[in-house]
Amino acid sequence: MNSYNSYRAIKAQYPQHIVIMRIGDFYEAFDEDAKRLAKACDLTLTGSAVLGRPICGFPYHQAERMMAKGLESGETFAVADVVVHR
Repeated sequence: MNSYNSYRAIKAQYPQHIVIMRIGDFYEAFDEDAKRLAKACDLTLTGSAVLGRPICGFPYHQAERMMAKGLESGETFAVADVVVHR
């Protein structure tokens, strides 16, 4: 399962929260969550040429600060880590 499919499965369980997934050194949000995250945390909304969807993220070491900022603006988060099995 790729990261976007994992995101969609988690998002279905937590529709009211911004779902952020740790992918490598970054926490990423997709689609409408990316738009909400960008607005709440004053981040740049980007896109993915592969997915053709909005993406927003921040380095993992900024997670506490970014989530605090988002919480102050009234948002809530569901946090997930991608686990790769080899």
